[in-house]
Amino acid sequence: MTPLVSSITTGISVGVLIANILTLVALIGGGVALFNARFRVAFFGNSVVSFIAKYSVFTMFIVSIVTFFGSNFYSTIAGYVPCILCVWQRFFMFPQFFMLTLASIRRDSGVIKYIVLLSVIGGVIAVWHYYGQVLVPSALPCDAITTAAACAYIPFLVFGFITIPYMSLSAFMAQIAIGVLYYAYRKHIVTATA
Repeated sequence: MTPLVSSITTGISVGVLIANILTLVALIGGGVALFNARFRVAFFGNSVVSFIAKYSVFTMFIVSIVTFFGSNFYSTIAGYVPCILCVWQRFFMFPQFFMLTLASIRRDSGVIKYIVLLSVIGGVIAVWHYYGQVLVPSALPCDAITTAAACAYIPFLVFGFITIPYMSLSAFMAQIAIGVLYYAYRKHIVTATA
């Protein structure tokens, strides 16, 4: 790994850790806010949470930009050949970039349910990939003999646990968390105006 790739990977990994913390807060807070009216009022009283929820499409768009260009950085600049599971994860992440670009321009929040669905499916693939890389390589469908890249190959391991599938899972989970925030916020707005 070149010094440039190493530096960028470390920077992305720090961003992933911060995103994981925010995702956890959003999932727990948004999940509780969906079902508890009193908590919902207090939770969305926070201006940062309200901003992210109100501008969910744009926030999801930012996540999709980072993942789109991050993924392409690793395959084109760093030279990592994506394995079949990486390709499948891309099938569920890359359309989000284009869908959210159009939705951001049109200010169309109807796309959120599709982004969440794509993220759930992509997240399941990322969990399988990460599980196989870290715990049970035999659970993975590809090896370096029959394919261009082995699914179990780990080009880097930052902080002892962050790999490419972990980064992918983090992005999918962030999209799901933003979706949960959006639906909790929408419920908050409806009950606040009723």
